[in-house]
Amino acid sequence: MSAYYCIPCARAMGHLSGLQTSSLLGSTYQHDKFAKHTAPSTCYQVASVFRDPSTAAYSAYFVSASTSGTLEIDDIGRKNLIVFAGKTVGARYDVGQFVLDQQSVKIVNYSDQQRIHAFSVSSSGAGSQVCARCGMPTPI
Repeated sequence: MSAYYCIPCARAMGHLSGLQTSSLLGSTYQHDKFAKHTAPSTCYQVASVFRDPSTAAYSAYFVSASTSGTLEIDDIGRKNLIVFAGKTVGARYDVGQFVLDQQSVKIVNYSDQQRIHAFSVSSSGAGSQVCARCGMPTPI
């Protein structure tokens, strides 16, 4: 089961010290993920697609997540950031159809500068988890 931390606690615990947002499209892997999540394609059976496909919007999600998001540490120790946007940022694209609006952004592989990337996800809304360190509600 994943553990969730508010940004102040994640910083205090040293979990966000390696986060870099300067090169979000620096690798082929990152470029491929950006393309996957900004334009619907028949290459993928299921994918989330951002409403705004610009690199400026994509970069802004990283800044928002690192300052006001939630840190998720999953069952196998991967660290992801989630930010609740409070508005539709994308949709799930499933076998040729948009099936679900998504209000959050998930940034995965954030400690790996060659694999860090983002995609939109559905959200349960603000305060749906609590910080495992301080107990405050965390928005995801």
